[in-house]
Amino acid sequence: MTPANAPASESFRVGEFVCSPVPDGERVYPRSAAFGADADPTVVAQYPDHFAVPYTPLLVSTGEHRVLLDTGAGPLAPATGRLQASLAKADCRPDEIDLVVLSHAHPDHIGGLIAEDGSLVFPNARIVTGRREYEFWHSSELRNRLGSGTVYGDPGLENLMGAWVDRYLAPIRDRLELWESPNGEREVIPGVTLFDAPGHTPGQLGAAIHSGGETLLYTADAFAMAEYIAHPDWAFPFDLDRETAAATRRGLLDRAAADHCLVFHYHFARFGAVIRHGAGFCWEPAR
Repeated sequence: MTPANAPASESFRVGEFVCSPVPDGERVYPRSAAFGADADPTVVAQYPDHFAVPYTPLLVSTGEHRVLLDTGAGPLAPATGRLQASLAKADCRPDEIDLVVLSHAHPDHIGGLIAEDGSLVFPNARIVTGRREYEFWHSSELRNRLGSGTVYGDPGLENLMGAWVDRYLAPIRDRLELWESPNGEREVIPGVTLFDAPGHTPGQLGAAIHSGGETLLYTADAFAMAEYIAHPDWAFPFDLDRETAAATRRGLLDRAAADHCLVFHYHFARFGAVIRHGAGFCWEPAR
């Protein structure tokens, strides 16, 4: 993997594909939202009480297709909604995107789909998300619980999640492709394979970008913070199924290290590699 014709912090070339972060902005979170009770207090203490977490979709240009992995948060926070400006810096218009992949339906991943006037931001794109993910957020069982505090422990947050799903997924339902695979992995266009990465949400998807014998793994929200690479079994407060999420993290770490993959995570906002370190793993930022 080599830097493309831009600073390494902006894009990397994976074979013949150019992979470019397109930041949507950031939101400030309390430290308690990033780490659970089982996290090492000395690690947690390195973070301030509140800190900004970036939201960073990834643009993949294959030469034949332009693929956008997640769409940002839209008007979720004062410092979000910058995706279109970032696309312009990457020399890409929204109407040039021909595939949008929604890793999961949290507000910070789907908020860039619809403009303020209600129009589609990506009018020419196929839009793909997991069938399990879509059905989870639209199930009557979940909808009856949202706002009760029994899903995420915060009624306001749960109501926001339901409102964002209704606001951003309902207008595109007739063109939304619901992905599923009996083997848990399937190519959606040449060189772009989606795979199941559940736990954070029931139907979260990751993506593997293959070109020229090289691979990039887009891990969506499988890792909340870089510390979860060294400690994949720590419980992340936003994971709905913490045991499954930990198993997904371990599987991704094994794959990334064994196959020498470049890795990009939505909330890291940078490329890197997963390196085996004794019985565990560590994160090495790409140069």
